[in-house]
This record gives sequence, C-alpha cells and structure tokens, in this order.
Amino acid sequence: MNSSMSWRTVDIVVTAAIAVAFGVVFWAWNALWAAATPAFLAVPPAQNILYGTWLAAGVVAGLVVQKPGAALFAELVAASVSLILGSQWGLDAALSGLFQGAGAELGFAVFRYRRWDLSRRCSPRLSRPSARGSTTRRSTTRSCPSPIRS
Repeated sequence: MNSSMSWRTVDIVVTAAIAVAFGVVFWAWNALWAAATPAFLAVPPAQNILYGTWLAAGVVAGLVVQKPGAALFAELVAASVSLILGSQWGLDAALSGLFQGAGAELGFAVFRYRRWDLSRRCSPRLSRPSARGSTTRRSTTRSCPSPIRS
C-alpha cells in the first residue's frame, strides 16, 4: 500500500466526526421513520424516499477522506451511535451499517480509490443495497450531484 492510501490520525478523527454526526442524524431519522409508518402502510413505495439518509455516512466519509475503509468505518460508527442512542432496530442497525459501508467501499474500490470525478461519485450509490428493504431492491440514484469539487 502506498503512503497516500495509509491512514493518518487526522483521517481517523475526521471520519469518526462525520460518523458520529451521521449517527445522531440516523437516530433522529429513525424517529421520523416510526412517525411515517402509517403512511408507509397506505403507500409502501413511499418508504423509498427515506432510505437515502441511512446510506449517506459512508459516501460522505469516503469522498472527504478518500482512503480505503473510510466508508465502512463511518457507516459502522454511525450505526453504532444510532444504536447507543436508542435505535428501534437494535443490533440489526449495526449489521445494516456493516452492509451499507461494505457496499459503499465496493463502489469506491471499483476505481481503486483513484478517480474522484462524477462517475466515481455515482458508483457507491449504485452498488449498495437498500438500507431497510428487501435484498432484491437496490438504490438506483440517477442524479449524482457532486458534494466536493475535485
């Protein structure tokens, strides 16, 4: 592994800070999900609108830190923070974080953590399964806005 891919202390701290912030967002989003459950019973596809937030921690951390493992680390920490704060899904939240982070890492690994243009930013979103749905459903975001300028 070349030195540009090795982790520095600042990479760990930044990734952890992003993850903790998203963990609090996940916890609040869980409450919104619970409040919206009656609407989901009436119109089940409506729940797809809320999935993206649970998938954001890995993508943001991966784009900011640009190191192998950043997305996985961020999703696991964010899911753990959500769990500690009181996620209604219990340990399933941590398992979801593992799969969400692994999916984002797969998207980043396709380009060997070297390309940071628009096509590269779209790939993690296309490679991850949905956060809380069936295993056959995939997140297929068509528009991939650039959160960071290369």
